[in-house]
Amino acid sequence: MAGPKRRIQERLAGFPDLTTTIEDMFSAHDKIVTRLVWRGTHTGSYGGVKATGKPVGVRDFAVQRFTDGKVAEISTIQDQFALLKQIGYFPEEVYVP
Repeated sequence: MAGPKRRIQERLAGFPDLTTTIEDMFSAHDKIVTRLVWRGTHTGSYGGVKATGKPVGVRDFAVQRFTDGKVAEISTIQDQFALLKQIGYFPEEVYVP
């Protein structure tokens, strides 16, 4: 679990006021799926982008697979493009088909 722990530490370093809102959570068979939005202010370096002081709201989906009552696998999808637009890495007029 070093990967997920490291990602959380990096996110908290970049967005120390981070909050998370779970919008949906459901289970099927050996999996739990979570749809959430995390919000924070970009006051520290994140993903190689220096602090901008801008607020963000980022959608995230996570699928956790369990084996013997423990997390065996985690897959996540985060709207990285929206994050980069919100912190000014991409200009607002970037075309999205």
